[in-house]
Amino acid sequence: MKSLAKPSTLLKLSVFCVGLAGFACAQAQTVAFIDGQRLRNEIVAFKTAEAKVQQEFAKRIQAFHEKEDQFRAGNARLDRESQTMSATDKSKLQHDLVDLSKELQRMQREIQEDSTQRGNEEQEAVYGRVRKVITQIATESKIDLVLQDAIYHSAKIDITDKVLAAVNKQQ
Repeated sequence: MKSLAKPSTLLKLSVFCVGLAGFACAQAQTVAFIDGQRLRNEIVAFKTAEAKVQQEFAKRIQAFHEKEDQFRAGNARLDRESQTMSATDKSKLQHDLVDLSKELQRMQREIQEDSTQRGNEEQEAVYGRVRKVITQIATESKIDLVLQDAIYHSAKIDITDKVLAAVNKQQ
């Protein structure tokens, strides 16, 4: 059975944990936890950002679907009439379909890349506001460390509800 981590990595991690535990024992530290997935799902600004990006790309997606319909119609025509078409008409239609297929692939790739980039920009703006709120809550509550997505956490250190309320109130 293959080990999950190198012994040297485990040793480094153990030394780090012991050091962190020693530091925590030497000084009284306040730790808090936030549920990142819950924040992502429940903050209204994330849903608004997603809807905004979808709306921005609606016309391009519609144009893509129209081209797709045009391609399907051309393919159906080729299937239906290929036996009765002249060789030049058939060759021209096949060439047009190849060009249309390439254009569809290009459009799809551009739409995907552009919408992903815009979505990332919108989400990063929301994440920036969320980070500011978390920092503000941590400062006001005198919290020394805020963890996200821990394997285990006690409900008494969970500040997710406070963060959700503060971020959604900003809307």
